[in-house]
Amino acid sequence: MIGRLPIISVLNELTKKELKDILLNTNNSLVKQYTKMFAEENVNLIIENSAIDKIADIAINLKTGARSLKAIMEKIMINLMYNIDQYYDSKEIIINSSFIEQKILL
Repeated sequence: MIGRLPIISVLNELTKKELKDILLNTNNSLVKQYTKMFAEENVNLIIENSAIDKIADIAINLKTGARSLKAIMEKIMINLMYNIDQYYDSKEIIINSSFIEQKILL
């Protein structure tokens, strides 16, 4: 009898803090993945807290929650990853909120 009853569940939208935790503190977080990819090219990638806040804000505005975090990060990082040798002579890249705004608007 119990298997025949419908199950209805309400999902709450993730908060900004939860989205930031997903970006930073999960086992295989996106920030850790990108940091490791850049480290393999001998580049120290620093993503400031203001940038993490901005990425979480974008995901909230899109109303897509955690599903959009990877797409947002890819849009931000793709040009850096493929052109790191050509355009970035330094061995350290710092990403802040203004960099995020510039990449998302393009």
